[in-house]
Amino acid sequence: MRNKAFTLIELLVVISIVSLLSSVVISELNKSRNEAKMKVSLEKVRILRDNIIIAQGNTGNTLRQITGSGCSRCHSSCSNTDLKNVSTECYSRWVNAVDDIFNVSGEIYRSSKESLYRDAWGSPFILDENEGEVSTAYCRRDTLNIVGPDGVYNTSDDIRINLPYTGYGQKICDN
Repeated sequence: MRNKAFTLIELLVVISIVSLLSSVVISELNKSRNEAKMKVSLEKVRILRDNIIIAQGNTGNTLRQITGSGCSRCHSSCSNTDLKNVSTECYSRWVNAVDDIFNVSGEIYRSSKESLYRDAWGSPFILDENEGEVSTAYCRRDTLNIVGPDGVYNTSDDIRINLPYTGYGQKICDN
């Protein structure tokens, strides 16, 4: 009479197949999550960019003049490489810049302003107000950056968005 139980080898083969399949599913799930977070972050950047353009159009000022800063992230309190855990002072500089932009733009997206303080991974966006920063380098573009899943600025997963020049900068820089 033959025993109808699984052998140890058969069980090990089944377990290894199941673990292989689950690792593939988990990796695809993480990839999908990151793609969704990137889409959310890009939408937030689009809203920020639109409000920056509106604020510049309403005032005729550069972003630097609107926020009162030549670089909202360039401060000793912002030197932390893990932007998910930046200092309160650094984070408040970013919040103040966003608030200044929305105050001048007319706060078109009032209901979502607070959601624009951090990207989908929990890091503040990086804003560098370059246009008009130095009279000899007027044509340096303002940039808005997403630091990506790693939360570290200036790494391979960052996305940099060049903002358009103001009307005055456009005339100077296009010639």
